[in-house]
Amino acid sequence: MSNDGFMMLVAERLARIETTLEGIRRDRDEEKKTSDDHEGRLRSLERWKYMLPPTLVTALVSAGVTLYGQIGR
Repeated sequence: MSNDGFMMLVAERLARIETTLEGIRRDRDEEKKTSDDHEGRLRSLERWKYMLPPTLVTALVSAGVTLYGQIGR
C-alpha cells in the first residue's frame, strides 16, 4: 500500500470517528436536557409536597375560625 493510500485510509477512518463522536455528543446533550427537565419536575413536586401540610393547616384554621364566627352569632 502506498503512503498516499495509507493516508487516505487514515483520513477516512478519522472522519468516521469524528462523525461517531459528534453523534455521541448530540445524544449526551439530549439526555442532559431530559435529565435536567426530570430533575426540575421532581424538585417542584417535592416543594409542593412539603408545602401542603402548612397550607392545609392554615386552611383548616381559617375554616374553623369562619365556622366559629358563624355559629357564635
